[in-house]
Amino acid sequence: MAFELPKLNYAFDALEPNIDAKTMEIHYGKHHNGYTNNLNNIISGTDNEGKSIEDILNSLDLENKGLRNNGGGYYNHNLFWKIMGPNGGGDPSGEISESINSNFGSFENFKDEFEFAISEPWSQKELLSEEFKALGFYISNHPLSEFKDILNLCKQIRIKNKNVPIVLMGYMNSFLSLKNKLAKELNQAGVDGVIVVDLPYDESKSFFNNLKKENIDLIRLISPTTDSKRLKRMLASSSGYLYYVSLKGITGAELKNFNEVKNKVKKIKSLTNLPVVVGFGIKDAPTAKKMASFSDGIVVGTKIIDFIEKKSTPKISNFTKSLKKAINSYG
Repeated sequence: MAFELPKLNYAFDALEPNIDAKTMEIHYGKHHNGYTNNLNNIISGTDNEGKSIEDILNSLDLENKGLRNNGGGYYNHNLFWKIMGPNGGGDPSGEISESINSNFGSFENFKDEFEFAISEPWSQKELLSEEFKALGFYISNHPLSEFKDILNLCKQIRIKNKNVPIVLMGYMNSFLSLKNKLAKELNQAGVDGVIVVDLPYDESKSFFNNLKKENIDLIRLISPTTDSKRLKRMLASSSGYLYYVSLKGITGAELKNFNEVKNKVKKIKSLTNLPVVVGFGIKDAPTAKKMASFSDGIVVGTKIIDFIEKKSTPKISNFTKSLKKAINSYG
């Protein structure tokens, strides 16, 4: 029996203002319908004809891109219509609620950290990471070759400068692309530490121990909503330094409440001997100087990326020198 486009149990405009009617109509009438027709054509006359979509995907040959993409698209859209609805939402319950409260302290903290994690537009690497987490395979590209290019660049930097620390920051899936060779590859490339934005706490201990064997630091991100209980658990598998995210929202946003950041950093430092650096909202020398009064370092990314995008790389040197001068002038 051929697969059919399932009936939508609510109107296209039922999810407004969160999702507009036109978007729903396109995803249902074009995307999902297209996946359905393509899937039927691909399995026609094969051993997969007559099987359920679950059975097809469970025995999927990942090299069969047509079946992989259209079968996955059909299944995901079926799920998409079921898990959303005009009367959805509300606090979770049962095991999900218990897990969220255990790991984040509360559902509100979870939402804050989730919002922080998705506040930036996805880069190609981030898109690949989310593809793999959702589907178990890649669709648009593969991260391995690009990640190895980054490691080769690290090797070149290490040859020219044996003392400057090298820290790689990215998403879990990029690091896992090297599987059990990760720590050794990082060590051979001269990498000193990693910051993994979406590293689940439950997986962090083994990840931390594997890195530790090769003298690679696992540097933790601490957010404004991280409570004391969660912070203490994270410190048990942290090394190198801690990266405190000074505000909720996107990188490049303006930092205003210095006292709040100062108090949070002070609290973190009371629980650990690790250095605490501050990032987000630091875009000039005066801000850097203020941060130096209570932290062990600063992280600046957006401003430097702006220079690169505008092909103003000579300005980067002057900018970083001004930050260094401001920090050193403190006190």
